[in-house]
Amino acid sequence: MSKKVQLSFAALTAVSILALASGAFASNLIVNGDFENTVGWGAPGSFNCPDGWYSSGTSLKNPATIQEGAAAIGGSGTSAYMEAFKTTTTSERRQMGQAFSITPTGAEWNIAFDIAMDYPGAYPGRGMQLILNPTSGSRMMFRIAESLDGTTGALEFYRGNQGSWTPLPGLESCLTLSNDLANSPLANNIAFTGHFDSATPTYDITVTNASGSVYTATGINWYESGAAPSEGSGLAYFTLPTFNSSTGNYVVDNFEAIVDSQNIMQNGDFEDTTGWGDAGTPDVPFGWAIAPDMRKNAAGIQSGATAVGGSGTSAFLPGHATSKEWDRRQIIQTLETPSEPEWAFDMDFASTNTGDPAVRSLNFYVLDESGTRMLFRIVGDSADNRGDFQIYRGAANGGWTTIPGLEDAVLFCDDVTTDPGVHHLTVSGHFEGESPSWDCSITDPQGTTLSVTGMDWFESAAANYVDEGLSEICFSTLDAEGDVLIDNLMIPGPSEAIAGDLNGDGEVNSGDLDMVRGNWGTTVEPGTNGDADGDGFVGSADLDIVRGNWGAGANPASVPEPACWMLLLGLCATLLSRRSRS
Repeated sequence: MSKKVQLSFAALTAVSILALASGAFASNLIVNGDFENTVGWGAPGSFNCPDGWYSSGTSLKNPATIQEGAAAIGGSGTSAYMEAFKTTTTSERRQMGQAFSITPTGAEWNIAFDIAMDYPGAYPGRGMQLILNPTSGSRMMFRIAESLDGTTGALEFYRGNQGSWTPLPGLESCLTLSNDLANSPLANNIAFTGHFDSATPTYDITVTNASGSVYTATGINWYESGAAPSEGSGLAYFTLPTFNSSTGNYVVDNFEAIVDSQNIMQNGDFEDTTGWGDAGTPDVPFGWAIAPDMRKNAAGIQSGATAVGGSGTSAFLPGHATSKEWDRRQIIQTLETPSEPEWAFDMDFASTNTGDPAVRSLNFYVLDESGTRMLFRIVGDSADNRGDFQIYRGAANGGWTTIPGLEDAVLFCDDVTTDPGVHHLTVSGHFEGESPSWDCSITDPQGTTLSVTGMDWFESAAANYVDEGLSEICFSTLDAEGDVLIDNLMIPGPSEAIAGDLNGDGEVNSGDLDMVRGNWGTTVEPGTNGDADGDGFVGSADLDIVRGNWGAGANPASVPEPACWMLLLGLCATLLSRRSRS
């Protein structure tokens, strides 16, 4: 199914406002997608890609250079200029791409970018090439070629042995080509939406050309070589090769891959088992590490019916009661982007009983940006098959100490490899302000939840630095005799500010309007006291931002009804008239 729609300027403006409101809490998984960070960016053919991008392998080089200022997309900032490079020589091949900071994206995924392109030569000469790689199945490879009418660009797909390059139905003449790419790039937007949460994975493509015309193709099930992704797959990475390009130079910018709640841990669900060896080998789960070299992988794979949730893959950490450095086992993950000072760490786990209140089962720590850690463990019990949740306070403060309120918080199972009794653990940090503290809750397999709040215990009594987040997490089986199963590890990443949320409550509502009204017509410190646009003055421009994003971040049920909107518009008119009389 495909369609073409011509949008007016007013309609496009309305669409942008709606998009901003609906994506208020979204995070962009792509690093430096706007190419504004040019640190270490070399010339095309060098091995120095734009910051955040990569080109793996010594035969793959940087294809991009910088196009900036008035010649960039949007007429300002920096864009990536990709010069056509018609080569099949392995040592000269060029491409760049990104692996997502979570692996994978969700099964419902989005990726979009802006592109301006030269005439790519006689059909079917290629310009842009884009490869989207799902976590299973065959890849999706696209290119832009001169359209069949000879004046516009077509978006095509490589179908392998099913017909090679094939125009996507409805997208045969969808892109505006630029006559002067070096000085006046005409930007098109290409957006992909994947629906990989069903037994028949499909994706949609929307192209908005430089004139505002919108072309769509929906429900596409084309994959290279025909192997569709598995249900529940996401995107693992994408690349932009210029391999065997002809004459179609292009400029790209503003890459986004959006999720509502970004997990900044890689492979926290352990679904990517690439290169993962048995416990005791040096081959850790994808996205994880061991340090230093003397320590080995603590985890093996447990999958299918005995994994957490009865499907997928979990990490099985068999007990390993050793104190020998060369035989210690652990898995560590250093976060590419530390969490916010208000952070949360969630995971599911199951554990067996060590039978001894002094012998640990689950053993892990979290580390803040300054290197202050919080070291936790679960210990066994010889009486009632329930274990305490403890924190290490340092030798001078009692060593391992049970957290008050979390005695007997864990219900042990007999065998995590056959019948895991799954718990859910949440540790929430409040590291903003002068007195950092944390909360903790554990829900056992019977649905009983025990929780504590406002804890200020830290190792060696050294409180964590203020205004810092988490930077690392580590699981260890050092001196641990109980078996443990872990899965679904989640640390949400930094959230983006919502335009118009002036009081910081995560919503644009009457509270923000009150701030504009209360400071109307005054000069304030930029970005404070109702100054939504940051110009240091509270006036109609700030009111427009609040009005344009009204309801962003809110539950739909809390958005005003039409009658409330009439009152709001009346208030706006009153405020504007007051300003005109002043």
